[in-house]
Amino acid sequence: MKKVFTSIMAAIMLLTMLSSTAFAATSDTVTNMNVFDILEQTSSYTTSQAANGSVVYTITDPDAIRKLSDEKDLPDMIELTYIPADEAVAISKDSEVSPQLFESYEIRNKKDHGDGWYNSTAHQVYEFYIDGPDTFQLDETKTYKASVNCSIKGAIDVISAGVGFEIGEEHQLHFQSTTPVAAGKRLHVEVFRTHHKVTFDLYEKPAGGNWKYVNNYEALKPNGTFIKKEFWNR
Repeated sequence: MKKVFTSIMAAIMLLTMLSSTAFAATSDTVTNMNVFDILEQTSSYTTSQAANGSVVYTITDPDAIRKLSDEKDLPDMIELTYIPADEAVAISKDSEVSPQLFESYEIRNKKDHGDGWYNSTAHQVYEFYIDGPDTFQLDETKTYKASVNCSIKGAIDVISAGVGFEIGEEHQLHFQSTTPVAAGKRLHVEVFRTHHKVTFDLYEKPAGGNWKYVNNYEALKPNGTFIKKEFWNR
């Protein structure tokens, strides 16, 4: 990651990062969210094309900002950027195999929720507060695994086939942003990885037995990034 900071601003950054960590721990809005649902909360925005080809949504309407911001001191402007991966690059897949304790597994009631999903805590990659004059720069590639919140390893192949992507396979995501912060302004940046989400019910059948419901699970494939920027005039 590239950052352009003076030594003074670096010290300010450290203090504000500590305060932002405390904010994240006490926020009442930690939940699973969808980028597109957030954009649909308001029609009061303008759009522009970023250098990387993504669309930037700029929001200045106070009522819309109130819906989108968690800050007590509401920002003067919010920018939202969703960057879908052209095609997440498959790198490797876990090869560990566990003993098959049941004759077969089956997924039912599958629901494909589409792209843009993230958890505001678990999927946050970076958070920064920056006071101008300064410039925030981010240009980094990270690797994440497709996952499922199911610990039954013998069912992973069935789950992978059912949801349409390989659980345990690694994918690369590129995080890129450049934001000048003018004198007298403050910037709050939150960077998230986003996912294709599929939920389903898992059933198991012991040898010679009957099908039995196990639980409902969620599978996630990393395939995009979401950047939220809040600006204040100081």
